[in-house]
Amino acid sequence: MANRIQTIIRTAAMIYAEDQSLQTVKSVRRRFIDAVLVNTDNTPQSIESIISSLQENHKLVVQENDIDSILNDNRYYEVIIGQKKSSNTYYLPQKRFLKLKEKSDYTIDDAINEYLTYNPGDKPEELRELLHRYLYSLLNTNIGAYSQLLERKGRISSPVIDSSSFCESEIETINGFIKWDNAPKNRALFEVVNYCIEYATAINSIDPQDVVSALRNKSLYLDNALIYRALGINGRPRKDRADNLLQRCVDSGQKLIISSVTRKEFFETIDFHIAQLRGATPYGSIDPSLFRKYTGGYTLYQFYHDWRKERSVYGFEAFRLHIKNEYDSLLRRYHIEEDFKQQFNEKDEERIEQYAEEIKQFKWQKNDTLHLNDARNMVWLELARNHCDSNVKDTKYYFVTSDRRLQEWDWQHSKNQPITMLPSQWLALLLKYFSQSNDDFKSFVSFLTIPNEKTEVTPEELQDILAGISEITEDFQKQNDIVSSL
Repeated sequence: MANRIQTIIRTAAMIYAEDQSLQTVKSVRRRFIDAVLVNTDNTPQSIESIISSLQENHKLVVQENDIDSILNDNRYYEVIIGQKKSSNTYYLPQKRFLKLKEKSDYTIDDAINEYLTYNPGDKPEELRELLHRYLYSLLNTNIGAYSQLLERKGRISSPVIDSSSFCESEIETINGFIKWDNAPKNRALFEVVNYCIEYATAINSIDPQDVVSALRNKSLYLDNALIYRALGINGRPRKDRADNLLQRCVDSGQKLIISSVTRKEFFETIDFHIAQLRGATPYGSIDPSLFRKYTGGYTLYQFYHDWRKERSVYGFEAFRLHIKNEYDSLLRRYHIEEDFKQQFNEKDEERIEQYAEEIKQFKWQKNDTLHLNDARNMVWLELARNHCDSNVKDTKYYFVTSDRRLQEWDWQHSKNQPITMLPSQWLALLLKYFSQSNDDFKSFVSFLTIPNEKTEVTPEELQDILAGISEITEDFQKQNDIVSSL
């Protein structure tokens, strides 16, 4: 695996380094051929040898007639004539070879080396091997996703980054690398996913210009988790990244929609958490940072305490109104439509029950309401599509969700186009085919973190604990000391 990963990493950097304006099937395949030659130090190779290398290192199956005209284009390659055509060998002109090699000097492996320098540990090789395992999962997941999205017909089975493949400490280490604020690293991670898109266009023989046309005028339904992010309920950094994604979608011509199912789910979860907060009263001031420290992330509970500490007058109804106002502002800012049109008949309800039972098998949460909401949204999208889902060009509706488990169910369920796309997968398409900046790459990598499904304590449990502690002391340091001792 290690050798193949390193070959792909170098290829990914090289493909990204080439002129991205050359958007044809032939130019995509040429990038892979260039990588084969650069990775072998520009040793002249026969067509048969190049085909073999593409298959062995990239699982990219091409026929001789697919690349013969590419290799015989003297603008890009030179040829050594053999006794017969099959013995001809090809190589890059020296100037072009050196230019490609120079442009692809910085790879994700270089970022890992730099990270190890800033974060020295006892076992650097184990850390490198762990990050390579993550990259391998990232490659497999995204190659599967983009290959299915860009397929003309039929489906293939696709893997997903499974958090159970990594232990809790490994997830923490991987996420630490992803969250490391380093612009070259962010770009190098994007290069890896860009490789997956190029691979998918190559195996499906789809012209990238057709992909660009297909991406415009899509209608994207947003999931509950993305709304939480966009409102800042999961913290300011995630809000900024979600804002970047939504603005990119609007700028690229996509319509954003929230189904009535998701709207109802959003406000029901808000009301549930407010009820939990209300049930823990009376209590004094609580240190908001303790929620992030002990529950694995910024949650509504920290959001509430941050909101409360800035106000002399507060209350739960005022807090809910604040969230409702922020939600309405979000709709206006990104021209998001709320869709109340879909009505489920008796057969639809039966399908929803079936889907919910299937989805339940993929989830670690034991919450039937969440599974039903997922199932309702899946049926909603299928009804909206009305069987127009044979390829990416004909398919208008997609569901953007950060739920990898739901996507895994979708990959096994949908016969044609996938219903779901992860935010990172959709954003990568927009960055590749439209425009990009360092801040865009930072937004992109923020969606790559692996969710840690195990936490020391749930936000609800911590709220109850801190409510009791706050009656003893409102000193934040003392609250921290008490929680640490439990």
